[in-house]
Amino acid sequence: MSVWLCVSVLLSVVVSCAHADDDQCGMDVFQLFETQTYPTFDPSLGSIMRNASAIPGKPLGDFDACVGLPGSVAEYVTIDVQTSGQSFPIGACLPSSCNEAGLTALAPAIIQQFSLPKDTVLSFTIAQDIQWDAGGITMLVICGLFISSVFLASAASCLVFGDVKPKSELNEPLLVGESTSTTIRTTTRQSSVINKLIDAFSLSKNVAKLSFTPPSSSFRHLQSLNFLRVISMFWIILGHTHSFLSSRIENLKDVIEATKTVPFQLVTSAFFAVDIFFWLSGFLVSYLVLLELQKKGSIPIGKYYIHRYWRLTPVYAFTLFMLWKVSVHMGTGPGFNQFQSFQENSCGSYWWTNLLYINNFYAMDNFNNECMGWGWYLGNDMMFYIVTPIYLIAYHKHKITGLLLIAASFIASVAVSSVLIVDNGFTASIVNPGSEYFNMYYEKPYCRCIPYLLGMLSAMALIQFKGKLNLKPSVRYIGYLCSIATLLATVFGTYRIYHDGTSAWSVADNTVYLVWSKVGFCMALSFVFYCCMSGYATRFNNFCSLGIWSPLAKLTFGAYLLHPVIMEVYMFNLRVLIHYDGVTIVWLFIGFVVMAYLSSLFMFLFIESPLVGVEKLWSGSAGKSTEIRVVKIDPVQEKVV
Repeated sequence: MSVWLCVSVLLSVVVSCAHADDDQCGMDVFQLFETQTYPTFDPSLGSIMRNASAIPGKPLGDFDACVGLPGSVAEYVTIDVQTSGQSFPIGACLPSSCNEAGLTALAPAIIQQFSLPKDTVLSFTIAQDIQWDAGGITMLVICGLFISSVFLASAASCLVFGDVKPKSELNEPLLVGESTSTTIRTTTRQSSVINKLIDAFSLSKNVAKLSFTPPSSSFRHLQSLNFLRVISMFWIILGHTHSFLSSRIENLKDVIEATKTVPFQLVTSAFFAVDIFFWLSGFLVSYLVLLELQKKGSIPIGKYYIHRYWRLTPVYAFTLFMLWKVSVHMGTGPGFNQFQSFQENSCGSYWWTNLLYINNFYAMDNFNNECMGWGWYLGNDMMFYIVTPIYLIAYHKHKITGLLLIAASFIASVAVSSVLIVDNGFTASIVNPGSEYFNMYYEKPYCRCIPYLLGMLSAMALIQFKGKLNLKPSVRYIGYLCSIATLLATVFGTYRIYHDGTSAWSVADNTVYLVWSKVGFCMALSFVFYCCMSGYATRFNNFCSLGIWSPLAKLTFGAYLLHPVIMEVYMFNLRVLIHYDGVTIVWLFIGFVVMAYLSSLFMFLFIESPLVGVEKLWSGSAGKSTEIRVVKIDPVQEKVV
C-alpha cells in the first residue's frame, strides 16, 4: 500500500467534506481539521480525533482512542480502498454528524479531487455496536441445549448405567471426516430408544470415536488416505492464511515479490488441495457403493441421499448461523463493522442457497453475495454425489457403459473449461484473478469434476483388481518417479508466470495448465496411493497409516467449516496492519491450524457425533440389546473443502 495513496484518500475525504458547506458533517470536519475548533465545547478533544486518524505508518489510526471519546463527539470510519486489484483499509476519526450515505455520495468527488486511479472504489463503514437479535439469541440457546444434553447424557451413562464399556470398539478409518465409521461393539445392557439417545450424546463414547484404534482388516488398506485428507486440510489453511489476510497486510509489495519465489508456489498452488478432496470423495463414495452393489445388487437410493443430507447439513447450518449471528459479536476493531455488514448482507439474503447446495450457482453475479463463500465446495460435492449412482449403477451392469459415461463427462469438462478460459482470458495466476474467474470457472461443478471422475476410476480399478495388481519393481519405480515429477511440475510449474508476469504465458499456456494440471496431479496421486492400498510403497504407506492421522481426519470436516470464521474474526479485530514476513505467517498458520482443530473437536463432541447417533435411531442401524453390533462405514463425509 502506498503511503501517498493512504494520505491522499484521507486528505481528499477531509477536503471534500469541508467543501460541503450546507452539510453538518462538512462544517464539523472543516472545524476539526482546518480551524481546529471542533468540538466547540472542548476543542482539545479534536486533537485526539486528528491523532486517531490515519497517518503514514499507521493507516488504521487509533480505533480505541476514537471510540473512547466521551458522548457522541466522534465516530470511527473505516474507508475501504479498492484500486488496481488491491484492497486495503484506512481509518479516520470523524465528527459524529457524518454518516455512511453522505460519505459514499462524496466518493466520486474524492477520487477526482486527488486523481486517484479510475478503477478506485471507496466504501465507508462507521463503527457501531451491534445488538443481539432473535437469531443470535436462538443460536446461543441451541448451543446451550446441545452442551447440556451432552453433559446430562454423560452423567446418566456414568451414574445410572454405570457407563458400561464395550469389550471391543473399532472405528473404521474416517477417511473423509466421517465420524460414524464401522463400529463393532459388544453391549451388555438392555437397549432402548432412551439408552440409544444417551449413547449418542455421551461424551465418553464420542471421545472414544477419536481413539487411535486401527480399523478392521477389511478397510485397513485404506488407512493411508487419512494422511492425505489431513495434509490437504493443512494446505488449504496455508492458502487461506494468505488470501484472507491480504487486505490487512501493510507491505503488499513484499507479498508480490514473495510470489516470485519458488517456495511460495506451495501457497499459490493450494487449490490442488481442493482437487485432492474431490478425488477422495469420488474414490470413497464409488468404492463403498460398488462394494454394496457387488454384495446386494442394488443400493437403497432414498437412504443414500437422505443420509448424505443429514450428515452434512446440520453441522453446515450450525456453522453458517454461528458465523452470521454469533461471530459478529466476537470482537470490535477498525474493520469489525465491515465484517458484520458483510455477513448481514450476504447471509441475510442467501443463507438458504447454502442449505440447498446451490450456492455455487445462485446469486453468483456478484462474488460478494456469497454467504460463507468457502461453502462452494460443498455445493459441488453434493452435486457430484447426487449424480454418482448413475455412473456406478451403469458400470455395475455393464462396465463399458459406465466407463463411457465417465469418459464423456471428462471430455465435456475439458471442453467447457477450455472455452471459458479462452473466452474470458483467465490466467493461471491467482494474484487478482477477478470475481469473474471464481463466478464463471473456479466454483462451477462442470469445471471441477475431473478429479472426482479420476477418483471414481481409481475405486473401480482397486475393486476390479482386488488390490492385487502385480507390478514389477521396475514398473513401480518408474511410476513413482513419473508421479513425483508430475506433482512437482504441477505445483511449481507456475513459477514463471509469477516471476515474469502474466504476459509470460500465452492463452494456450494458461488453458493447458488450468485444465490439464488437474489431470496430471490427480493421476499421479492415484498411482501413488493405489500402490499404497495394494501393499506397495511400504515405508510411505506405514507413515501415511500412522494412528495420529485418524482422529485428525475425523475432525477435518469441522476444521474446514470453521477455520475461515476464525481467520475473519481475527483479521477484523486487528488494530494495526500486519507486516508480512515469513516468521509471522508461519506462526499465524500454526495458530489457525490449532484453533481450527480445537474448534472442530468441540463441534464433533457436542454436535456432529451426537447427531450421527440420532440418525441411527431412525435409520435402524443402532443395534440390538446384548449383541455384537456392526455399523457399516459411511460414504458421506469423505469430502469437504
